[in-house]
Amino acid sequence: MVRSRSFVVLALCLAPLLACEETLDAAVDAVSADNPEAERAVDAMHQGSLETALLAAIMDPVALGPNIEAMWVEAEAALDDTFSPPGCVGTTFVGESLIFGFNNCAGPYGLSAITGVAKLTFLDSTAGVVGVRFSAAGLQVNGATIGIGLEGSATVGSTRTYTLTTGGAGATREGTPVTRAGNFTANVEGECLVMQGVWTLTIQTAAKVASFRDFKRCSNACPDSGSLVWAGAELTADDIAGGAEGLALTFVDGRDSVTWVDGDAKAGITQLECAP
Repeated sequence: MVRSRSFVVLALCLAPLLACEETLDAAVDAVSADNPEAERAVDAMHQGSLETALLAAIMDPVALGPNIEAMWVEAEAALDDTFSPPGCVGTTFVGESLIFGFNNCAGPYGLSAITGVAKLTFLDSTAGVVGVRFSAAGLQVNGATIGIGLEGSATVGSTRTYTLTTGGAGATREGTPVTRAGNFTANVEGECLVMQGVWTLTIQTAAKVASFRDFKRCSNACPDSGSLVWAGAELTADDIAGGAEGLALTFVDGRDSVTWVDGDAKAGITQLECAP
């Protein structure tokens, strides 16, 4: 999962000694030590993005239309081009669903070490719009164990858009189960998947709201960009900057470190392990 580290601000003071000490004290006070909430936030966001990236990886090559059987054929035919090594994904039909068996696969959007079974069902289908249901339990992806519970639609316009509701699950760094529920969109932009939405995460009996914007997965194992606000209610980064209780987190350039700041103006860096 993740581990957190604090960072130390070094100040060079040209003022008198007392003023210098006060400056250093203020700088140190503004830097937090380990922050379990930041760890939970990045874990939850990362895991939720993995289930969406896997659905998009399977669906992206499929021409959306009213012929569901034709879409199944396209989905199966594209697997060896989408996932590597070739042959790492097997499929079988069960009722109205296609079952995927992954064996240590890598894929687009920074996906790696995919192992386990997932089920995809196409629902109502028209030209350019297809209903989808995607599920899995205990699936290994990028070193995390996740449960997938997505339902919604895939639409083709100027870009491919997935409009989804999640009922997925994962775990905190300590192994505490986490469930997520909420609505969001994911747009395919070139080789990237860009997500926006709001999820409610339940950790044991405690609920947190994750509001995310421009959360982008490209070829890197870690997210390429995006902002996440983690709080007890739906808030914005401006709310946190104004002193509201919560965290504002920023993902940058596919790095494995995520910066955060809270309503008390304390800040830190949380390390994100994006691949096994």
